[in-house]
Amino acid sequence: MGAIGIGPSLALRQRGWVRGFDFSGGAMPPGAALTRASSGSRWTTQGVLTSEAADVARFDHHPVTGARRGLLIEGGQTNMLSRSGALASAPWTVASAVLTEGQASPDGANAATLMNDAAGAAYGQVWQGLAATSGVVCLSAYLRKDAVGKATRFALLRFGGTIDLGVDTATGEVADVRGNATGHGVEDCGAWWRVWIATGTSVNSVTLHPACGAGAMATTSYSSAVTGAAIIWGVQVEARATPSSYVASGASAAARAADMLTLNWGMHGVADGATTIRFTFDDLSSQDVAATIAGGVAVVPTTLARPWLRAAQIV
Repeated sequence: MGAIGIGPSLALRQRGWVRGFDFSGGAMPPGAALTRASSGSRWTTQGVLTSEAADVARFDHHPVTGARRGLLIEGGQTNMLSRSGALASAPWTVASAVLTEGQASPDGANAATLMNDAAGAAYGQVWQGLAATSGVVCLSAYLRKDAVGKATRFALLRFGGTIDLGVDTATGEVADVRGNATGHGVEDCGAWWRVWIATGTSVNSVTLHPACGAGAMATTSYSSAVTGAAIIWGVQVEARATPSSYVASGASAAARAADMLTLNWGMHGVADGATTIRFTFDDLSSQDVAATIAGGVAVVPTTLARPWLRAAQIV
């Protein structure tokens, strides 16, 4: 039985594993090398969102079950927002809301913000301006789960002034996807929902409402008279159709460099030239990709169907 990181697992060998790399054990196998010119985030087995230093492989885990997903491989991305985890700090602007920092956050710290919607005639909100975007962009944020459902109040993420996503913080239900949205979703992250909405329309601001209305989460149920609270952290805007791993930003926008995974096929006796590599992912689906091996090596593309890599094998 092969030791972790030494070669293909027994299960893979029993399925006829031939000439490849196994990442399912949580360690880099011989012949695989990874570089990344920045830090990058991943989930631990305990459901904590942690940061790995530059050039450190990210073996990611499911935030709810703790199950290992595989080696996380992503292209570079920039979080266009500043102070992604500090909503009480400029350049965020607060209106008709009371913010309390120091709440438990997904990264195991106390960096999230409790946002109370103040009673009165105006909607409580925090917002931040953006340089006008072009192409598809995605807005995501972590919302703390609670027991207060949409019958009492729902939270809202807004792109620009018209592209909205209403969220029931108790159940994660999404409704009232308003405006020119190209996609939306909610990921269960244990004690948190990661909520996102994408658009191809040019936008120049992001607004978060802890209590925009109550009821069916339709435009007709928006009401400034509804009050409530939500705990929010990790707001991100990036140039892609779905959210990538979290990129924490400080006083200015922040970037995560691309992962570059190089595989030495020569050590497996694979000759230079054109070939087909089968990549297997966390959900055991696979993708066959045409590749060219040069000098015995090939770089894994960051445009695969899924970012969690469990194995790579010559077909």
